Amino acid sequence: MPLYLIVYMAASSVAIVLESTMNFTLFSNQKTETAEKPKESMLQGMKAGVSYLKLQPMLMTIIWIALLVNFLFSAYQVGYSFILIEELNIASQHFGFTEGAFAVGMLLLSIYLSIRKEIKFPLLASKKGIILMGVIMGIATLPLLFTMSYNIMFGYYILLQFVLGVCIVFVNTPTQVMMQKQIADEFKGRVFSLIETVAMALSPLGMVLYGFLYDIFPAQWVLLLSSGLCVSVVLTLLRPAVIRRVHPELAEEKGVKKGIEAY
Repeated sequence: MPLYLIVYMAASSVAIVLESTMNFTLFSNQKTETAEKPKESMLQGMKAGVSYLKLQPMLMTIIWIALLVNFLFSAYQVGYSFILIEELNIASQHFGFTEGAFAVGMLLLSIYLSIRKEIKFPLLASKKGIILMGVIMGIATLPLLFTMSYNIMFGYYILLQFVLGVCIVFVNTPTQVMMQKQIADEFKGRVFSLIETVAMALSPLGMVLYGFLYDIFPAQWVLLLSSGLCVSVVLTLLRPAVIRRVHPELAEEKGVKKGIEAY
């Protein structure tokens, strides 16, 4: 534990130094104003962020998806450790390996996204990633429904956690890049702080609700129901018409491909 804390403090110190040297207005299009604007209160900033979001229906859709998916995914966050430790009696060391696989998946895809070209259709990529996350939430219950040997079960959860870590980065990175591009510079701080505030409020609520549900209902049915709701939310809010509205060039590209195939 002392070694863990030392490594954590060292990594945090490096992060602080790097963040303190970043120029967050380097690519800003706004001209620097000579007169300083009066500082607004937190409540005024949140109201301004809400007013701005009302004029951006696509951003509102993305935010609703993020909030609902985060809330529903509390079922997995609460249920994962409960299922492995309480229901399946996975050893603590092996449980740590499954958690490590999640971090490895996030790290590897982050490196991959940093060296490849920017994803052309981020909302479509996020839709596929969230659907896969919902499927993972559902199939995490298979060892509860079917008998598996300990080693197969251990390897199965390592694979699930690795793929889940990949999916989360695949969903978050393109979406955040798109939001950074679409939100005006003067509203970025207000909008992102508003999202974080609501998400922080919903996360404990989801933890409490699902903790209560796991005490009453079988874990597999709670996860399967949440998985179905998660996939349904994405398919409804990111239906093909919405994707085409955000990425009109996607329909044109498909039309070109069909024309080439017909030719």
